[in-house]
Amino acid sequence: MSVRQEIKQQKNANKASLKYFHYFEDHRRRQTDFILANNPHGGRICILGAGNCFDVDLTRLCEAFTEVHLVDIDRDALDGAKKRLNVSQAKKVFLHAAVDISGANKILEDWRDIKVTPEALLEFPALANREITARLPADFDCVVSSCVISQILFTCTRVLGEQHPLLQACLITLLVTHLRLLTALTKPSGRALWITDVTSQELAPLQRQIPSDEDGAAWLHALAASNRIFTFLDPELIADLAQQDPHIASAAAIAGPLKIWLWQNGPQRKFLVYALIFARRNGHDDSA
Repeated sequence: MSVRQEIKQQKNANKASLKYFHYFEDHRRRQTDFILANNPHGGRICILGAGNCFDVDLTRLCEAFTEVHLVDIDRDALDGAKKRLNVSQAKKVFLHAAVDISGANKILEDWRDIKVTPEALLEFPALANREITARLPADFDCVVSSCVISQILFTCTRVLGEQHPLLQACLITLLVTHLRLLTALTKPSGRALWITDVTSQELAPLQRQIPSDEDGAAWLHALAASNRIFTFLDPELIADLAQQDPHIASAAAIAGPLKIWLWQNGPQRKFLVYALIFARRNGHDDSA
């Protein structure tokens, strides 16, 4: 599949899901509660991968923050989300589209055709983030990766193919790129929130009652051990990457335990979601 086809498919999926707003209610409340609990003083917030904004309660965010910045590749989806607000709320909302927050859409087909060197992959996170951050404001009090990293990884997988010899290296490269982007956009002492779906009802038994937050990490570890999660979204892998990458490790650290909840995505699909907090350190230079 081509990148152009992938983008078209993502936009079509956004349109098709418009009628399912009410199915997102519990997921929307939980994600918004998580954001507000970790940003009691408000300020400026940036939502990466905002799309239709079914994942967050924009009204509550507008009440809590002075500015709400929405970033996505789909301008129509963002426009539709802003139109749901009243005039005073809409004045606080700033749209940034069409922005490829993976930084990779223009190069994925080169990766597929192995027109890339190991050195270029190593350099990609820094180069991509310079391009992305040049298109966005910075120094946000809170930056949220809103269930978008799975889309980025799945797009890469579909374009390259599951048996591609560079697939694993490319997926790790995109993970590092996204983690660096989160920290680069967050001001010192701010919070970057990593929120992603990690498995679906097709892979794991997602009953209505899930373990408490205290047991969530152990449950996810058990699901990972039995190959019932999206492998490259294992929270242990994300924590390892954040500690091993010098740019991320010097910029931020995981603060507090992960949170987990179920996401009913339309009438048929159900996902398990987890959220991690990255507390931004003071005095880090993000130019690297």
